[in-house]
Amino acid sequence: MKINRKHLIIAVLCCIAIAAGVWQAMAAYISVSNMKAVASTNENESLFNSNYLYGYRSYPTSIARNSIEFDNSDGTVSFTITIYNHHKQDDNLVNPSDVTYELELVATGAQGNDYSGYKVDGRTMTAGNSSASFTSGNVTIKGRKSTTHKYVVTMPGRDLDYAQFNAVATVKATSGGSTGTNIYCLAAVLAPSIRSQVALPSVEGRLMESGNIDDYDAFNYEITVGGNASDVKLSWDTDYVEIDPLFAAEHGIDNSKGEAELHFDIGTQIIQFYRKGDNRPLFWTDLGIKVKRL
Repeated sequence: MKINRKHLIIAVLCCIAIAAGVWQAMAAYISVSNMKAVASTNENESLFNSNYLYGYRSYPTSIARNSIEFDNSDGTVSFTITIYNHHKQDDNLVNPSDVTYELELVATGAQGNDYSGYKVDGRTMTAGNSSASFTSGNVTIKGRKSTTHKYVVTMPGRDLDYAQFNAVATVKATSGGSTGTNIYCLAAVLAPSIRSQVALPSVEGRLMESGNIDDYDAFNYEITVGGNASDVKLSWDTDYVEIDPLFAAEHGIDNSKGEAELHFDIGTQIIQFYRKGDNRPLFWTDLGIKVKRL
């Protein structure tokens, strides 16, 4: 059969065009998939968190303190440690990966070293000479679906202002080496106390990170309000950082202004900031993150 040369050239050109189109579509798909993967990886740090425990990227040499206040010390008191696999401000933003961790809780400071009333989820903590402990063993918080693990801690009210709990949830790598988060552990020294009936209002803020600023792409700023609920002014340097976009959207904050007026109840809240643009701060003070009471 005789093949028309002109028709053959046209057919070859069509095949090349189709192949190019397919490659462009595949490249676009791969690019989008890669961008999604990068986004998920960057978000995984804030997609494993807790109501009372703070996130650390490496073994903490000094663990932050978190006060838990009660109105009175009658009978027994309890508080709940929760661990999330989603963003605190948006439970639709879920970690796509499973995270396995072990929670260890050590109580100290009980009057008379009596730990008989110290329990976690109704189980009495294991008492030692001068402390009591609880270990969860390895537990996995599944990804892809909004999930919360809860640990109800019960103690005698008489020990408020005396006892404290060293709480550490250490992330464990799976057999494949995956951890599902950039966090090394969640940790805090929990200090149950009686709420002061007469106290001057106070607002304090501090960056939880330390060391080499170049090691961080995100920053956690801890704001503690005492005495009374307060209106505060939070500010930051827009050349270097921006406040968490989800937090900004929830509170109607214009990130470009570098400041926001907020109302905080008594207690502690962590607000996340992210690097902005290519500007690299040399010093922690370059971030300009600070808070004051209005």
